[in-house]
Amino acid sequence: MIIDKPVIIAIDRSLWKCISNLPPIGQVIIARADQVNMKIFYRVAWGLPARYLLGLAAMDHRSDGLTRMMVAFCGPVRYRHQQPAVLPEFMPRVDVLKTTGDYTGNNEYDPAVTQLLEDDERTRRIAGDILSLAASGNQVVVVSSRVDHLEKIRGLLSDQYKEARVVFGRTTKTQLDDILAAFNNKNIQILLTTTKTVGALKIDTRAQLVAVVAAPFKYRDTATSIVHLLRSGGPGRDPDRLIEYSDNSRFFTAALGYRLNTYKQLGLKVISG
Repeated sequence: MIIDKPVIIAIDRSLWKCISNLPPIGQVIIARADQVNMKIFYRVAWGLPARYLLGLAAMDHRSDGLTRMMVAFCGPVRYRHQQPAVLPEFMPRVDVLKTTGDYTGNNEYDPAVTQLLEDDERTRRIAGDILSLAASGNQVVVVSSRVDHLEKIRGLLSDQYKEARVVFGRTTKTQLDDILAAFNNKNIQILLTTTKTVGALKIDTRAQLVAVVAAPFKYRDTATSIVHLLRSGGPGRDPDRLIEYSDNSRFFTAALGYRLNTYKQLGLKVISG
């Protein structure tokens, strides 16, 4: 395919500010139409001088209840990708493990996150779970919201003579390619990544994969990116797994429920322990 016209790739939060300066456009494609801020959606979808508009969505409904507005902007569903049918017993599963900490954070979300990530007992427990998973022959991807938390986990693993590599925003493409090659070839068993970079991982290992969510988050697209790492099972092969932690905090209980609902919508089995 030859593209003989200019192509503009823009972030929605920046695009709407310069709409008036754009030339006439033939086609607009809005990625993650089920997630984009609806106010910005309105400004982009109705403000761009475009003849055609296409919305791409991971799900056919919006969690904020504004699905009808999404359809009004983009039109009815023209195509729905159908995943191959998988028997329930072969679907990846989610194990929910309880922690013992109590995180109030002075009734504010960010301080509660900091309190949780600085809880050494919780971090040591997660590191122990990771070591146990690796000892069972699994490849393990660990996801956290902050690099310093990942480095703390890596240090605990290193103390037990277990190598792990960290992927974050400043990891170069060359470094990422080298890390993924080592992980996919089982030269290393443990890969630590942030919630912002998990979507960049291209996992292609034949071993069973276990994803560990080491810190809470609220974003559905991050949950979707983690699920996309997991593979279904089949005769002679167990399905991949996802491990979540249930932390004692009203903030994190709500965020966990939000993630679990996303996992269920994507077909995973949720098992609370």
